[in-house]
Amino acid sequence: MTKPTIPFNFDPPPDNHVHHLTIVKQGENELVTWAPAGVTFSVPPSKYSREYPDFSWSASRDKVEESNSGLVKFHTDNGFSIGSYHEFLVYMRNLPHHGFRMGRVEVTFGQATPLMAFLFDEIHRSKHYGEWASISTARIIGANDIEEVELAFSNAAIRYNKKYNGLPILWEMNLDDVVPLYDDDEESPAVSEVLVDGPVIRDMVPIRFFHKGLSQEDDVAACLYFYRVLEFYAFSSMMREFAKARHDTSISDDYFPGEILKLISRDEKGPLLKLVNQATDDRLMEDAVRAGLIESASTNLLGERLYAFRNSIVHGKSSYGYELHAPSLFEKQSLPRVWKPILRSLSRIVVERFGRKLL
Repeated sequence: MTKPTIPFNFDPPPDNHVHHLTIVKQGENELVTWAPAGVTFSVPPSKYSREYPDFSWSASRDKVEESNSGLVKFHTDNGFSIGSYHEFLVYMRNLPHHGFRMGRVEVTFGQATPLMAFLFDEIHRSKHYGEWASISTARIIGANDIEEVELAFSNAAIRYNKKYNGLPILWEMNLDDVVPLYDDDEESPAVSEVLVDGPVIRDMVPIRFFHKGLSQEDDVAACLYFYRVLEFYAFSSMMREFAKARHDTSISDDYFPGEILKLISRDEKGPLLKLVNQATDDRLMEDAVRAGLIESASTNLLGERLYAFRNSIVHGKSSYGYELHAPSLFEKQSLPRVWKPILRSLSRIVVERFGRKLL
């Protein structure tokens, strides 16, 4: 554990711009610096006259972008980027502040920063969103582009979920996306520290699937997203066979499509069963037996049951004996609900074990 680069909380509150930010005149504009993030940027004149310390800033965010030649970028009403520092609004009621240092990238979940309060002052309304001190954000340091930002956030949210069984949810500061924020009299979440963890996993597609699975309220939808994580890594071995066939000079151009079709149409269970066999540990096997999904501790049986369950909620191959499954509205412990934690654990193991790392 280590201390965060960006503090989890601010005293005085983050909207006390004069206390937290250094602001100096530069021609017609003003130069704003915030030391913790190591950022400096230019802002155009405000439409409101002001004298320090009664600071009220409400310039257009479009003009801020124009004044900084690409340094500052707003991401709709959800967040912003300034160089390699990025910050996004997240909903995490009653969840503790925490962070992860993953290689060269650090992500913390904490109170909205003075930069967020300053840059989003134009659209913030306390009667809709609460005071700035009650709003949470994800703060990301060290991501070089928007793809790395997404990977960093998703990796951190996934690891946060593993630790606290909760998930920070992105939201936008507009009236179409109002979320229930903290009550003013609620206590702030307990402040934690930053966990020094493994590097960011850079496989974007399965990371998106896994994060989507965690955020689903519907059990069937969650199971399908987790299964797609398994499919990605199960069929990555098949992609190596595609590459091998493509470079095989003994296969003519006329026969190459046929060879690829053979690979695709080959027993689709094979790659999945192999992956389940490689990834399943003793604890997961015990959980599957305890849940009644399998009668004995067998990775082959678990893979077969998993494949059958997937078919039952996707298309129901009746000719192959897979009955289409539709859980009852009044069924508290439906089959998808039983499979969900098993699929979540299995897909997490697979991502952590086989995912490529961002160095």
